[in-house]
Amino acid sequence: LAALFRSFLKDSKNEKDYFVISSMTRTETQQQEIRSQYPNSSTPGKSTHSFGVSFDINRIKSKGSCEVSRNALMRALNQMRDENKILLCPEFHCIHVTVVN
Repeated sequence: LAALFRSFLKDSKNEKDYFVISSMTRTETQQQEIRSQYPNSSTPGKSTHSFGVSFDINRIKSKGSCEVSRNALMRALNQMRDENKILLCPEFHCIHVTVVN
């Protein structure tokens, strides 16, 4: 995903931009803590974060145009989704990504 994202930014002012992964693998205890703050955010014992197949992207760091980088990220995510490599679920403050096999 990162390589594809960067390929869409090559030779631009944004070529060194990157996205931030805010959450990856979580223990059940961490899941419970999240559920206490956001009750609809995960299903007990079933969250894909618990199995290490999901991650959340919560921001892009940009030295150029944020819009250019946001478009590159969405293009990369949509391409990988269309290739059946990932599932996407936009959430309130992030994009939830699940890797599929």
